[in-house]
Amino acid sequence: MPASLVGQYERILAADPRSRVFVELARELIAAGEGVRAAEVCRRGLEHHPRSVQGRLALGRALLASGETRAAVAELRAAAEVEPGNPYALNLASEALAERGLLGDARFFLERAVPLQPGNERLRAWLEEARRAAPAAPEAPGAGSPPDGSAGAPAEAAPSGDAAAGPPAAEGPGPAPETPEPPGSPSAPPPLKRAPPPIPPPRAEPAPAGLLADVPPTAPAAPPAPAAAAPDPSEAQRIAETYEHELRKELLASAPPAPVPRRRFLAYAAAIAAALAAAGGLVTYLAVRHAHRVEDAQRLVERARRGILRDTDGSLREASRALAEARSLDPANALARSLAALTAALRFADHRDGEARALAEALLLGNQAGEAAPAVRYLLAATPAERTAASAALAGSPSTPAGAAEAVAAEALLALNDSPAALRRLEAAARSTPPSLRALTALGDLALARGEPEEALPWLAAALAAHPTHPGAAVGAAEARLRLRRDLGDALAALRAVEADPESAPRVADRGRFELAMARLLAATGDRPGALERLSRLAGKPGSGPEVALAEAEIDLAAGACRDAEAAARHAVATGGALPARLALARAQACGGRYKELLHASAGQEARELRLLRAEAFLALGSPTSALAEVEAVGRGGRMPADAAALYAVVLDALGRKAQAQAILERLLSLPKPPAAALLAAARVAAGDGRAGEAEALYRRALEADPDLAEAHCGLGRVLLAGGRAAEAASELGRAAALEPSHGEALVALGQARLRSGDAPGAREAFRAALALSADAAALRGLAEAELADGNPAEARRAADRAIAADPRSAQSLVTAARVALAQGDRRGAVRLAERAKRLAGKGPAAADAARVLDEARRRG
Repeated sequence: MPASLVGQYERILAADPRSRVFVELARELIAAGEGVRAAEVCRRGLEHHPRSVQGRLALGRALLASGETRAAVAELRAAAEVEPGNPYALNLASEALAERGLLGDARFFLERAVPLQPGNERLRAWLEEARRAAPAAPEAPGAGSPPDGSAGAPAEAAPSGDAAAGPPAAEGPGPAPETPEPPGSPSAPPPLKRAPPPIPPPRAEPAPAGLLADVPPTAPAAPPAPAAAAPDPSEAQRIAETYEHELRKELLASAPPAPVPRRRFLAYAAAIAAALAAAGGLVTYLAVRHAHRVEDAQRLVERARRGILRDTDGSLREASRALAEARSLDPANALARSLAALTAALRFADHRDGEARALAEALLLGNQAGEAAPAVRYLLAATPAERTAASAALAGSPSTPAGAAEAVAAEALLALNDSPAALRRLEAAARSTPPSLRALTALGDLALARGEPEEALPWLAAALAAHPTHPGAAVGAAEARLRLRRDLGDALAALRAVEADPESAPRVADRGRFELAMARLLAATGDRPGALERLSRLAGKPGSGPEVALAEAEIDLAAGACRDAEAAARHAVATGGALPARLALARAQACGGRYKELLHASAGQEARELRLLRAEAFLALGSPTSALAEVEAVGRGGRMPADAAALYAVVLDALGRKAQAQAILERLLSLPKPPAAALLAAARVAAGDGRAGEAEALYRRALEADPDLAEAHCGLGRVLLAGGRAAEAASELGRAAALEPSHGEALVALGQARLRSGDAPGAREAFRAALALSADAAALRGLAEAELADGNPAEARRAADRAIAADPRSAQSLVTAARVALAQGDRRGAVRLAERAKRLAGKGPAAADAARVLDEARRRG
């Protein structure tokens, strides 16, 4: 570059000390071997632009050229810390040090650059050489921070522990807040079981209108130093004119003699000099303008990369606008083109944006997609065959542009059943700076698919901390909390926030999932009508499948609407529902006491859950031998799961094989943390054997482990009721009914407890709730007794007659009817009913009750 260009840069800086042309001047000085002078130029420029990545890189290179290695490394680190996740600064710093053989110092940058660009073989080779040369990673030097301290702290000051990288900082006109480094090497993340702590939310700073809000044509300048004169446009113009005059003089002085008249010669020379001077000024102007445009384009590309990693509809649209502006400013920016293709493909795949698809295809066909091409082809694939081929190509691709599509590459690997490789890419992307919210959400969803909601929540919470209305993370967290039955109000609030944010619309593929999660949360928090209305939006729509009917069955079942639940579950089975739909049908039939129907509908099904439900049905019907066959079929090689083993003990006890049952239960209870099923089964057996104290203790142990275990509340309530502690029993049974409204046994026992406590209206309410589930004879008898206790003999008589109709051979129903007839003054009817009850009871427990009512009726005659 001619020396005159250096002089021109100096003149521009003299007229406007805030100009960013100091970077270009420093580069030319370094190229000319004037490192000391270049360093001084950089220091003056950084006073006005302390967060200029290119300025700090130039200062680092100038110091290297001057032999000040330690100070150079500190400045290169400061440049990298301005935007820790930006590979641009890391690459240039690595290259500057590697070229001088300083691979030990370059290792700090290489350790961070390689995970962001897995396909860059040159960086990887340098890193391997650096690791061989120096096994321990170099510590950050203590010097070299920028004057305002805006660069990140040295490595020694980095936070310890497993803190994941922070979310993208809120962009504003001032310096962005610091983002903590991810711990350890991102290329070797901890196992999936070790979920990260939540990523801290962004600092409360004024948010821009969009990704382009704070990107002016040139960055805003800091106030000039007191000693510097204010920029003067007329002075800049004067300098340009002076430069043209000097250039004209040089050209005239060096012009060769021409065989033309002197006057014509002077005219030609003046014209040529003027043209050359104007051209020189234009070239300088264009060079400076180009440098500014390139720098602005790079900042826009980084903003767009962060928008892609934020992974919402709004952030993708903002990223598209930023990349369009970047490509306009710097058409040669390959990363801008590559990310533009990726963003467009994501907008089509996630939100079915037709214009975005056209742009992605155009960039792909024009060979402009660069490293994003495999991901773009995968996202645009229209047929299963295309998707399979694209999955293989993307899975084999070593890198994605600036790490922006690692989560998409992981999806392709999962489609090819390569879970280990997918997890490696997802974890690296989740721990990058900023983190990929798509990767965090995918890790949560994978944990949910494995049946581990506790493992899923930290990943999903980290995504929500970075973006509170991220739709995928909000839905995944809602599903996890529904399974865990906790924080349901928070989950519902998060979904409502997503719904209220037009920038966070769920992906097209996730909209049904969003509505299902919302419906289940509404039902779980007591708004069953709202839940069913949500489901009605999905019913009959393409792609809704059996999931809607299944969700409706679950909601009805939770509300105790057994008949509605059974109808919905039948529809789910008929429309292609597999095991979950069949399980819902079996539970709905058991809820209504329709055990024979349950056995018929589930005949031939070999799933473990269905076999256990069938065993319970056989027990309820008094067929423990058939129940034993079902439970034994669950075992494999003499072993069976804990819940099956617990039920096996109950069945053996019912068959009279008490020693075997007790041995199994003792083995289960000896575990460090006995499963709830074992505690419940042991309590059930103890209660059946008349060991009330032991049963009560076991039920209370189960409740200590899980206070929301409805079966434990019900069992404890029944034990307390049998022991004459009706008020305590009513409390436990009421809790069981509140936790599980479809628990008919708990409702009947609750009615009995309230009746014995003298609360006839409360008893009537409980019995009627039980009858809404099933026309059970025990509930009808209880209702008759409650109506009688409340002074309504006519209503009591109707309920008693219904009880006899439901079970004509029930001696206890006949006794209840006889007692009601006697209260109405119908002595002859009471005698007839009591005599019939006595014959049916034989020597059973109802025989004594029948005899007492018969004696009372005869005395009154």
